[in-house]
Amino acid sequence: MHVKTLTEFTGRMGAATLTRLPHILCADDDPALRRALTRLLIHAGYKVTVAKDGLEAWEALQADRFDLLITDQEMPRLDGLGLAAKARLHGLSVPVILMSGSLEAVGQAEGPRFAGALLKPCSGNLLLKVVERALSQPAVSTQQEEHSSLNTPGSSRFFPGSSQTAAQPCSSGALMLP
Repeated sequence: MHVKTLTEFTGRMGAATLTRLPHILCADDDPALRRALTRLLIHAGYKVTVAKDGLEAWEALQADRFDLLITDQEMPRLDGLGLAAKARLHGLSVPVILMSGSLEAVGQAEGPRFAGALLKPCSGNLLLKVVERALSQPAVSTQQEEHSSLNTPGSSRFFPGSSQTAAQPCSSGALMLP
């Protein structure tokens, strides 16, 4: 597990009076994608911790406080859906964005426990929009999640600012994540 941060905050909000950078945990077994996510998110003004698989991500979730979890679906030792379920089972209310190269896996990321689901490859611009939306939403408690079955434009299967569903590939933006 590696933590990467900016020494000065000059990201998307400017040099404002921000006391704490949003802390994002990125779990993916692909080293190139971990590097790309880290660069993109740090440049956007976030504190980033990376994990090489689901089990390492689970250990990080137990050891530190995160504002968001971005996880690949297919990873060794613990996959993304299993990681999200384990976090929920243990009462962690961290929002989760699931990324996968599989249309089927992205389609499984339903319900309020997911703040978003992205089909890889995906543009950096779209990822940042989904991250910003996830961080601006109030946390969903485990109890609220059990009582909710909404599938509306505010839910995890829709992207902000459009009617595009999570089951469609992303195509806009300059940076394409592998």
